[in-house]
Amino acid sequence: MDIGFDAPPATVNITVIVQRLASGELGRASIIITYAGFYGTSGIATNYINVTLKNKGTASATISYIKVNDIIKTFSATNNNFTLPAGDINHVIEIHNVGWVNGNPYKIDIYDLDGILVGSTQQNSPSG
Repeated sequence: MDIGFDAPPATVNITVIVQRLASGELGRASIIITYAGFYGTSGIATNYINVTLKNKGTASATISYIKVNDIIKTFSATNNNFTLPAGDINHVIEIHNVGWVNGNPYKIDIYDLDGILVGSTQQNSPSG
């Protein structure tokens, strides 16, 4: 049985200074996680989490790696695009093989190319 779960928006907003990709100017990326959804079947290793990201800042940020409960996970994005331009409001990332279990908390940390934490949330998976 597949479960789709809409978690409330994350309240964490971390601002970080990142290098502008095109011009070399310094700017600010402000990445927030606006959605976290748990998909698949509880306890199955191949279930996954989708997160929607928003960059409210003035600089682009490129996602380098994602941790779920302090474990680095593989992830994908539409067209394999891991860069969030300034003002991007609907960037979806799928985090693979989470193995989430009903009712447990999951901390999701997103890091840029410099290894700087640029977004974080903690959400509970569906209770069943």
